[in-house]
This record gives sequence, structure tokens and C-alpha cells, in this order.
Amino acid sequence: MILAVAFSLDIITRQETAVSAAALYRALLYSLLIFAEFVAYYLFYRIALEHNEKVRLQIAQKRLADEKEFFSLSKKNYEDLKTLKHDLNNHFYCMQSLLAANRFDELKDYFKGVNEEFQSLISLTDSGNKTIRHY
Repeated sequence: MILAVAFSLDIITRQETAVSAAALYRALLYSLLIFAEFVAYYLFYRIALEHNEKVRLQIAQKRLADEKEFFSLSKKNYEDLKTLKHDLNNHFYCMQSLLAANRFDELKDYFKGVNEEFQSLISLTDSGNKTIRHY
């Protein structure tokens, strides 16, 4: 690019008395090529900036979607824990009532039923982690 400018200036200064039309034409042509090169660099630079901005926005949108999904799953897990706590409190109250009434056979049957229900609930839950999986 710098060589093109120097070459065009050299062509102009070589002609001491009269500058030929061909030399002016070449100087103008080289100047236009240099200008076109600057415009092309600028356009590529702007395209790269816009592309980077699009990628940044896509990443931000993906992060937001992931955070929404995480929040939704956390909320569901919280609701499930509240339900489990409620059910456990009911089971303990029932077992305590049977124990206080000395109804041990019914307590034993009730405890067995609760244990089977709990085991079936646990067998349906799989985190996908082999290290903590319950066998």
C-alpha cells in the first residue's frame, strides 16, 4: 500500500516540466486502489465487530435461558421437598399415634408400607451419577 503511494508520487515527480496524462491517470488509479483498500479494511473491521456482537448476544441469551431452566428446576425441587416434608410429618404423626395407643402390630404394618413406598420412590430417582447411585 505504501509502495503504491510512493510509486504514484515518483511518477508525478519524474516529469519535471509537463506531467503526462498517462502518469496522472496511473496516479489517480493507484490512489483509488489505495482508497478502495482502506474501505475494504474498514468494512471487514465493521463486519467483524458486528459478528462479535452477535456472538456475545447469543451467548448472553443462552446463559439467560440456562439460568431460567435452572431456576425452574430449583423451584420444582423445592416444591417436591416441601411435599416430601409434609408427607413425612404425616407419617411420623400417624406412627406416633399408633405407638401411643400401643397398637404395635398396626404400627409394624404401617411402617412396612411406608418403607416400601419410600423404596419405590428412591428406585425411580436416578441422578445419572454412578458414584452416588443407590443399588
